[in-house]
Amino acid sequence: MRSDAFPDLFTEDRNPPVGWLDENSRIYCATGFSGKRFKMATGYGHIAAHEALGKQTIEGLDFVRPDRFKTS
Repeated sequence: MRSDAFPDLFTEDRNPPVGWLDENSRIYCATGFSGKRFKMATGYGHIAAHEALGKQTIEGLDFVRPDRFKTS
């Protein structure tokens, strides 16, 4: 017998958070791929691997960066 729990993870704007939690963080976040975003997980995984390993920073992804939720 096996039992698992798989939560659906969503953000307010329905975009997954992908990137460093802030400019000084050692935590890279890539989550929130429930529902329709599940099919995009491999593409974001490629981006996350390159960025987390310091190989490349991908531009034009402000709509998924975790700091988009910060308030001034």
